[in-house]
Amino acid sequence: MVQPPRPAPMFPTYLWSTSIDEETRASLDPAINATVRQILAEELAKPLVKTHQTHQQLHHLPEFAPLVAAAEEAGGAILDAFDAEQRDMVMTGCWANLGVPQASHVAHHHPNNFLSGVYYPVVPSGGDRIVFHDPRPQTQIIVPRFKKYNQYNGSGVTVGIKAGAMLLFPAWLTHSVPSNNSQGERLSIAFNLNFTQFTETVSPPRWEGTGVM
Repeated sequence: MVQPPRPAPMFPTYLWSTSIDEETRASLDPAINATVRQILAEELAKPLVKTHQTHQQLHHLPEFAPLVAAAEEAGGAILDAFDAEQRDMVMTGCWANLGVPQASHVAHHHPNNFLSGVYYPVVPSGGDRIVFHDPRPQTQIIVPRFKKYNQYNGSGVTVGIKAGAMLLFPAWLTHSVPSNNSQGERLSIAFNLNFTQFTETVSPPRWEGTGVM
């Protein structure tokens, strides 16, 4: 009587994925790992702490310069995809998350930035996932019982990651990190990107009036 309805995505939320080349990683990852452990030396001595975080100024350290360049290059490519006029986006914050076995991270987002991202120097098997949560609260008003979860009824998307991967996503998108179910440590480098001339280039109204000044 009726053809099966065909789904069409509306208001998509994009997750952008890339990776850093092996040649760059050969020197970058050991430098990052050593620097993070030096910064967290006192914290790592606290056995009850499962997730250790550094300060948010890692992007100013010379060891992180290749990562900053790669992240800003990826951000520029995203602006190209958006056909954005603004080109002055830079890294505004960068910090490391070192998670021991069973460490996790609660659902959160990164306010006051355009893009957020994460780079993975060390990813153990069993600690190789990140979850992105549906930003539409209205979807939970009526929720039928599902036989199984799929792309049409799920309220979150679990993404598998591997060492060398870099993910970028809207800074407002809520995400969390499941428990590190491995016997090793997970090291991720989180960062934010925003426009340097935000009030001058992004904030002004995007419409033109008819009056004359």
